[in-house]
Amino acid sequence: MAQTLYEILQVSPLASRAVIKAAYRSLAQQHHPDKVPDDPDAGDRLAAINRAFAVLYDPAKRAAHDTSLELAAKPQAENAARDQTDERRGGNVQRRPLNNKGTRRFVFRSL
Repeated sequence: MAQTLYEILQVSPLASRAVIKAAYRSLAQQHHPDKVPDDPDAGDRLAAINRAFAVLYDPAKRAAHDTSLELAAKPQAENAARDQTDERRGGNVQRRPLNNKGTRRFVFRSL
């Protein structure tokens, strides 16, 4: 599973810009290739830290990143809720297919 930018910088999604900047400076110094010359992966880690900082420190980029995280998590939560509902109904529930707008078709039946 891929790490989020918050995990790379080891900060909370609620962290302020000052906390993000402090975490970036600390991690950049810790993983700089000149500080750990024996570690061949230090440069890659530093590049990931730089990318994470560039996105999280800019308010517009951070908002776009947070939105993408929410959209990625939303289908998983919906699927889990639907599966729990199916189990309560006795499982193996037939569903109508989605139309091209992503909603269920409504079928009119005569009375």
